[in-house]
Amino acid sequence: MVSQKNIALWSHPRSVSTSVERYFRERGDCWCHHEPFMYFYYLEKHGEPYPGFEPDDNRPRQLLDIAKMVTTKLNGKNRYKHIFFKDMSYYISDQLSQLREMMKATVSVFLIRNPKMSLASYSKLDRNFTIEEGGLEAQWKHYQTLISWGIKPLVIDANTISFSPENTMRKICSYVGIPFNKRALSWDSNALPDDWQQAKAWHQSSINSTGFGAPDARNPDEVFKTAAKTKPELYDYLTYHQPFYDMLKAEIKS
Repeated sequence: MVSQKNIALWSHPRSVSTSVERYFRERGDCWCHHEPFMYFYYLEKHGEPYPGFEPDDNRPRQLLDIAKMVTTKLNGKNRYKHIFFKDMSYYISDQLSQLREMMKATVSVFLIRNPKMSLASYSKLDRNFTIEEGGLEAQWKHYQTLISWGIKPLVIDANTISFSPENTMRKICSYVGIPFNKRALSWDSNALPDDWQQAKAWHQSSINSTGFGAPDARNPDEVFKTAAKTKPELYDYLTYHQPFYDMLKAEIKS
């Protein structure tokens, strides 16, 4: 019998992370949370939601309350054997010292995507997003902190998932220590999980999908240039975040 695993997918915006979350939801054995720490970051730390975020008043907002929720002992409740949550490193990168025990009780996977693509995608949904919300610097800081604590996370590039979803999800499941479930690679479209209601405008492609998307054949340089025409500061954002993406990508093991 596989013991309970607390599984965290640490990502940055527009990195195909929601599709990975769909896989873990479709498994049926994971109690899943969608970006629980955004309640702390946006509502407690900054005092206002981001565009398209409709908070659920029943969700915890305090840092340690959220940490407790995502590492609670399930004790065979309902059908769930494991906890999975996907979140953004920038939500908690300044509070990592307070979350050390949670991180030690969690298996962490870091998901990254070419920042030319992720920044361009983000700008379509929120023209005013900040350089911090680009997310890759915080991921690198988070990753390095875990390494310093003796915790070795797995790093995955989003392109790998698009080109070979089965092999990549097998790799993630093997690392996490749970059986791979091939059936969970596909799902019904328009099956909106309850806690996606809080940010459904951001996840339309995942909501409408029936599985992992095909590889993106677009040229990243052209995609980025088009986006930067309406938000020129994207060039500064890219210069800032590209080195962190490169360093994280160098941590990927075959």
